[in-house]
Amino acid sequence: MPDCYDAISIGSGLGGLTASALAALEGKRALVLERHTKIGGAASCFTRNGVLFEAGLHQVDGLDAGDVKAKLLARLGVREWIGFIPTGDFYAVRSPLLDGQLVMPYGEGAARQAMLRRFPKHAAGLKTYFDTILTIRRKVASVAAHQGARLRWILQAPILPFRFWIIGKHERTCLGPFLDRLFGDDEAVKIALAANLGYYGADPDAVSLLFFAAGQGSFYLGGCHYISGGGQALSDHLAGIVQSSGGTVETGRRVDRILVEGGRAAGVEHVDAVSGGDRRTALADAVFGNAAPSQIGAMLPDEWHVRFENAYRAFPYSVSLWQLYLALDRPAADFGADAYSTFVFPPWQRTLRDHAQNLHFMASDPAARTPCYVLVDYDRLNAGIGGPGNHVAVACGLDTLENWRDLPEEAYRARKAAWIEAILADLDAQFPGIRGAVKHAEMATARTMARYLGTPEGAIYGFSQVPSAAGRFRPTAWTPTPGLYLASAFARPGGGFTGAMMAGAGAFRAALRDKTLR
Repeated sequence: MPDCYDAISIGSGLGGLTASALAALEGKRALVLERHTKIGGAASCFTRNGVLFEAGLHQVDGLDAGDVKAKLLARLGVREWIGFIPTGDFYAVRSPLLDGQLVMPYGEGAARQAMLRRFPKHAAGLKTYFDTILTIRRKVASVAAHQGARLRWILQAPILPFRFWIIGKHERTCLGPFLDRLFGDDEAVKIALAANLGYYGADPDAVSLLFFAAGQGSFYLGGCHYISGGGQALSDHLAGIVQSSGGTVETGRRVDRILVEGGRAAGVEHVDAVSGGDRRTALADAVFGNAAPSQIGAMLPDEWHVRFENAYRAFPYSVSLWQLYLALDRPAADFGADAYSTFVFPPWQRTLRDHAQNLHFMASDPAARTPCYVLVDYDRLNAGIGGPGNHVAVACGLDTLENWRDLPEEAYRARKAAWIEAILADLDAQFPGIRGAVKHAEMATARTMARYLGTPEGAIYGFSQVPSAAGRFRPTAWTPTPGLYLASAFARPGGGFTGAMMAGAGAFRAALRDKTLR
């Protein structure tokens, strides 16, 4: 006999867990199926040699009253049960163009003043930059706060073009040309303002200004935080909500078929993820796809999957990342890492547009040049990462699956080992002595991301945030298969912890509106 639920989530990333937890809070019984042995996807932690590492989370943006996810976090009880630790300054950035290090402080006023002190000749451009970024962030938050309130939108329809004119003005704008108009050919100020470009994409000429402003403005206004206990604590909390309402969270289960009956999704068939045996059927009126559309489409019957996949074919995939996990015998601060996040720009990167070249460094063995990366010092926080006597830091940079796709396993491991040594050498040049403190070094690449997260091309942010796939142009939770909802970074608004959770909330709202969750 099949198991019966109100909702099923294919995957236990933040999108699927959020949608399922919201359903559980409405008294619905949800089933979450995860092919790995641990829930959370990118929002998880792992242990090596007794050292606890954070898999993906560096910073959480916002958490101020105007944050797009403020109501969602309150509804889920996240702020009540999970601690958020301020990370201090937004970031530090090192580049030859800056003659050393520049610190971007937390807070709108402090950030403005720091940039004015460093770049006084750009006072007018900096004012326009901050005013635009913060206005967009506030308007995006206003739109998110009113989602689902159809009557309110209808009543305000005549004034909406005036209230949200800045979003309409910039919805086709990319970050690069926007910065060019303000600062001309002064690349130092651009690098200082967009040092964390890799959190949004690789090429400033392809990154949506709206998406950049929504995230960057949230950091300015609400600050930077890390979840106490890591991303795993958030995933476990959401799973607990599902289970406390009579739902089920199962690991080691792979969905290989979505059932369609009467022209709509009706449930799934799932098997043991290792053996492929122990086939079971679970039925539900609402199915949340917490995966890439190409994966979800492959689970549909033949007459459904082509139409499903065609709906998403035009959207490009986001960048991937490499991460070098480091266990140290002393804090990174002992070697001059004086910020939680330090972005290191190499001498060859003379413009912000050069950043896109970092995607392809690992297509070959290390040479004279090294890529741009960020060093995140988890040891600065009392967050439970590392464990007693351990000090943890992570270096992270841009990557693409194309760099690694066709390498045989032995060659893959050899190139990865070479890059570990090259990055450690560069870290030692930036933070003298840190190489000798390394007790354990382990690298994840775009190939790791593709395997572990199950995303095409190792895309960690879902679809790329180019203007044609950002904001209102990004796919919604509704899919070509009724009853099947997209609850992942591939749906609106996009990637990152905030984007994934908001996408999950969007899938839940879509199921409510369709009366699929009765």
